[in-house]
Amino acid sequence: MIKRILIPVLLCTVLINNVTKVRAQVFKVESFDGTRGEIKVKPIDSHGILKILYLKDAINMGDVNYVKSAKQLNKHFIKVVYAVRAGVGMELLHTLVLSIDTKKMYQSMHITSFFEENFIDFSKPVDTANMVDVHSIYNVNLTFLDNGHQGGKVKIKIHDERSSKHNTGDDFKRDTALVLNFDVNRHIFYDSLKSVSRNFTVYNAKTRNESRKYISGTYPSMRFGRNVYYFIKGEWYERDNYGNLSGVIYK
Repeated sequence: MIKRILIPVLLCTVLINNVTKVRAQVFKVESFDGTRGEIKVKPIDSHGILKILYLKDAINMGDVNYVKSAKQLNKHFIKVVYAVRAGVGMELLHTLVLSIDTKKMYQSMHITSFFEENFIDFSKPVDTANMVDVHSIYNVNLTFLDNGHQGGKVKIKIHDERSSKHNTGDDFKRDTALVLNFDVNRHIFYDSLKSVSRNFTVYNAKTRNESRKYISGTYPSMRFGRNVYYFIKGEWYERDNYGNLSGVIYK
C-alpha cells in the first residue's frame, strides 16, 4: 500500500518540476525613446525551435539543443545564449542580444560565441590513450558597458586556438580584443560599414535550403577573429571563408 501511494507522489513531483523548467522567461525592457515592453523567451518546442516574442513581433531559431542562459543586461538589452546542434565531438553556442523600439524587436547582435571540436581520425588506428587528433576551440567573451540613452559599448575578447597531434605546423593560438559602439538609429552593435557586391550561397534557416544570391550594398559589419557578420535587411548573417552566408533567425 505504501508503494502505491509513493508512486503517484513521485510522478506528481516530476511533473511539477518539468512544468517549472518549461515556463517562458519574461523580461521587462525599455527602448531608447522611452517605450516599455516585455520580451518573452519561450521554451524550446519538440522540434528544437526556440521562439522569442515582443508584442506581435516574433523570431525563431531552429536546431536548438538547450538555452544555456537568458538574462537582462540592463534596462535596454537582454542576452540569450543557446546551444545549436552540431556534429559528433562538437559544441556550438550562439549569443543573441535583443532590444526594442516602439512595436519592433531588434537583433542588436547575433554571433557564434563558442565552438569546440575534438576531432578523432577513424581512418587511422585510434590511440585509446589520447584519442583526439585535432582540438579546436573558439570563445568570445562579451562585457557590456552601460551609457544611458546612447546604448553603451561592448568590450569583446576572442580566443581562437587549434592544436594537432600530428600536424603541429598548423597549430595556432590567437587572442583578439575590440570595442563596439551601439548605433541607436540602427539598434545594433557593429564596427564598420562594408561595401558588398558578389554572389553568395545563402542558407535559409526557415526552409533549411541553400540558394545562390547576388548581394549588393553597404552593410553594417562585425569581424570577430575568423568570423565575419553582415547586417542585411534587419538580420545578422555569418560569412565563412568559402563565400557562404548563414542566416540563423527566421520569422
